[in-house]
Amino acid sequence: MKKVLFITVHSPFETKTGSHQRTRHIYNAFCEKSDVFLICLAPDQPNPPENERENILFWGSEQNIAQKTIKNVLFLWKKEFLHPKIQKWAEIVQSELKRAEYDIIFVRYIQNAIAAGVPLDKKVIIDADDLPEEHLRSAARSSTSSWLRKVYYRFAAHIVRHHTRSIAKKCRIMLLANPNQCDFPGSAWLPNLPLPPPKNALKAEIPDSKDIFFVSLLSYPPNYEGLGHFLTHIWPKVREKHPDARLRAAGNGLPAHLQEKWSQIPGVSLLGFVPDLIAEYNRCRAVIAPIYQGSGTNIKVLEAMQMGRPSVITKFAAKGFETLLRDEKNTLIAQNDADFAQKLQKLLENPDFSAQIAQSAQSDIQTHLNSISYTAMGSVQNISHFGLRLILVQGMICSFFPSPGEFPRGKISSIRWRAPSNFPDASCSCRFSCPSGNRQCVSAERLPIARRRSRRGRHQLRGSDDEFRG
Repeated sequence: MKKVLFITVHSPFETKTGSHQRTRHIYNAFCEKSDVFLICLAPDQPNPPENERENILFWGSEQNIAQKTIKNVLFLWKKEFLHPKIQKWAEIVQSELKRAEYDIIFVRYIQNAIAAGVPLDKKVIIDADDLPEEHLRSAARSSTSSWLRKVYYRFAAHIVRHHTRSIAKKCRIMLLANPNQCDFPGSAWLPNLPLPPPKNALKAEIPDSKDIFFVSLLSYPPNYEGLGHFLTHIWPKVREKHPDARLRAAGNGLPAHLQEKWSQIPGVSLLGFVPDLIAEYNRCRAVIAPIYQGSGTNIKVLEAMQMGRPSVITKFAAKGFETLLRDEKNTLIAQNDADFAQKLQKLLENPDFSAQIAQSAQSDIQTHLNSISYTAMGSVQNISHFGLRLILVQGMICSFFPSPGEFPRGKISSIRWRAPSNFPDASCSCRFSCPSGNRQCVSAERLPIARRRSRRGRHQLRGSDDEFRG
């Protein structure tokens, strides 16, 4: 069996946040087919269970926070611009790499790979989850940022983008949660998946109450800013027509001044950390996701669908799930504040419509989850042919990108790939320079292919097979 060194700051034994759930999915997938040794650099609580401690090499006991120095800020060409190195972390990782040989080194987040001084080579798989530049672009769009900070964030996003792509080329693969971001060499899509609820824990029928549920990590600015926007611009319109409507907001980390301010709004209950989310889903009529900025994908949207509750979300919250979410079919996607209030009122006024949306949502998310699996993470395959590499996860196309080398009659200049989440018709386009008139193309076995040829040598490939040949 392959030996895997798994480096993270989130416990793979916890499920309290979306980051923990993703870490757990990937860790369990590796454990199925590999010998996994864990380094958890941060003191994530609670401590790991006794039966899991055998393969834990290090479990953090204190928080290590690295401050950026003038050197980190000014030396734009160094990867430490993304995150300063933390000496203690680097010593732990380097010591283990000298002690034992590993086939795969897996790291959660690019910043952690840099902070821990992980050598960037073809043994390394980095789960970026969200692209670091997206955080900066989100901060640049924030209404709370000054104009000077916005200028800096936009500039820093360009620098970080360059470093991210440079790191991806050096590593074996870089995983991203949003398929729309997988447009550069070395990137591949690994979706966020919600954990299934315990069997028979959910109530199928939607209650007659007018409870509206919101759940999120409220220490994260895009989450509490989105909730603040909802309470200011949308909630008064909802309460005007439905004075008995109640909003129950779950999530810890809300800043104290907002806790004090929002707790005085009529009909609003700030629950803090909720140990039993299923009980909250069972009592609510609808779920909201008023998210207007941030990065990555909002797993809370999929969670609401899996729990069988209709949800009203913003266009931004639907990012990354465009092929799954259908407005007025399995969810309600609001175009603006007035539309958000109107759609939420429709759910409160029409129980049959709410039940219809919930039923479609639960059916569609189950189909989506059945088509995607993490179980092939332990045996990610690289197939080389005519200078192309195809990454397969569970027999499905996950990423298509050029590798070093040339076609027999030309060199690849770019490959772009995009496919829906359930891969009914995966497609990619390949552009390459070709000095002669006979251009090579990659075709899919046993499936029809639409081929488009131009002077620039562009070909369009369509198919969903797991093998490509020349």
